[in-house]
Amino acid sequence: MFGVMTDKIGRKPTFFVANLLMAGGGILAALAPNLPSFVCARVLAGFAIAGIEAACFVMGMEMVGPSKRTLAGIVCWFFETTGLLCTVGLAYLIPYDWRLLQAVYSVPALLCIVYWWIAPESVRWLVARGRNEEARKLIHAASIRNKVTIPESLILELERTIELELSLESSQKIYTAIDLFRLPVLRLKTLILLLCWLTCASLYYVLLLDQSELSKDKYVGFLMTAVVQLPGYFYVIFTLERPALGRKNSMCMFLVLSGLALFTHPFIPSDYPTLKFSISILGRFAANCSYTILNLFSAEQFPTVVRGVGVGFCVVVSRLGTIMAPYILLLGRYAPCLFGVSAFLAGLASLLLPETLGETMPETLLDGEELELSLPFKNCKKSRELSSIQC
Repeated sequence: MFGVMTDKIGRKPTFFVANLLMAGGGILAALAPNLPSFVCARVLAGFAIAGIEAACFVMGMEMVGPSKRTLAGIVCWFFETTGLLCTVGLAYLIPYDWRLLQAVYSVPALLCIVYWWIAPESVRWLVARGRNEEARKLIHAASIRNKVTIPESLILELERTIELELSLESSQKIYTAIDLFRLPVLRLKTLILLLCWLTCASLYYVLLLDQSELSKDKYVGFLMTAVVQLPGYFYVIFTLERPALGRKNSMCMFLVLSGLALFTHPFIPSDYPTLKFSISILGRFAANCSYTILNLFSAEQFPTVVRGVGVGFCVVVSRLGTIMAPYILLLGRYAPCLFGVSAFLAGLASLLLPETLGETMPETLLDGEELELSLPFKNCKKSRELSSIQC
């Protein structure tokens, strides 16, 4: 639902609405007089979080060019980890009143109301929707703020190019998740990304919520799980821009690495606690890196007109993995092997996606079809005239 909203009414309004709903849900949970009302409030907060993730991440990605896209896509995760560290710190300081703790977690979200006045709308989205005058004002404001001069001819050329591409599609069309499966190349990319999201979400949340192998103290275990994410972010920032690695190879490497860690961990005897601990830390590190890269990689794969829908749909499907993961662990000691196999397969499947390092993000559905896929589809391109795949 929020994915459709980001493409229909804009990234900023969607983020604003979702943030208010999340804050409201959290505050209502703190005031809930009984269990049913508490559950309803939590459902509202969970409902809103998907909208915040989709709108905020897509908006941030579209505000920068290819050279700064990696930094913009990953820096936000430092703040996510900071939130986890604040979570365990506040929980340690307020162990006596869960209502107060819930309120302390939720009220700061109201500060994001100021985004309505200080955060610009996505220029890409404005041009894609035909609101060229608003996009031009934002470009001029940015050029003044950055003390650079942008020739008017360059802006006009940008508008003409995008308008020519959009003339092939109905610019007023409301895109839905169904459009992600309309064209062959986009359909295949969507299916691969869904597999990766399903796998990464299950890995991330299971490892985040289960710290029993790291420490018997729940605060220390959660703290270690959050802290191990920080070196992963630094590693990703300094490697994703290297052509030898890029998004695709890094994604595959970390998924395979986390898969191997999960698959081998159950077979390590309890007599080797240091080895089990090291493999667990390695798996968490790799799973977090792959999840971080996936958010950036997914936004770069989808065309602008369906980017919000695509990312939002991936988040929805990923929640299925989040729901199933704890129940799969109940199958027994060797249940992590299932996650390991899934991560390994997702890593191999990601090699079929096109590399996006330094590439311009596609604007329309046809742009997305013109991007080449990797083997065995590297010779397949979309023909504008024939509206078919030619190999």
